[in-house]
Amino acid sequence: MKTPLITNQIELSLVAHEGFVNGDVAYLQERNVPIMAWSPLGGGSLMTGSGAVQDAMQKIADANGVDTGAVAVAWLLAHPANIMPVMGTNNLNRIKGLSDALKVTMDRQTWFELYTAALGNEVP
Repeated sequence: MKTPLITNQIELSLVAHEGFVNGDVAYLQERNVPIMAWSPLGGGSLMTGSGAVQDAMQKIADANGVDTGAVAVAWLLAHPANIMPVMGTNNLNRIKGLSDALKVTMDRQTWFELYTAALGNEVP
């Protein structure tokens, strides 16, 4: 590639977390290439589905006074690769709710609890 990569947009969310183990995130992080995460809410499946990850998100949302969408975004923002979630909405109320991600306390323990719930098993 003759032109250096300035940014890269990959699918990344609690339901599309392959980038954390297939080398995509590590490759970009090692080269200081900003990561733009498309579909950070899993195409809405994180808000409409049910299961361990939704239960874990709800617990964190309740503790922080936000909705689960904000938790999903906070999870991406908390990663040390400085991931930039790309929101697919023009709805101002939805954007406001997602911006509440900045209010979420997301320490490393909480991050891995969500990741473990998303994997459905312990982190390898």
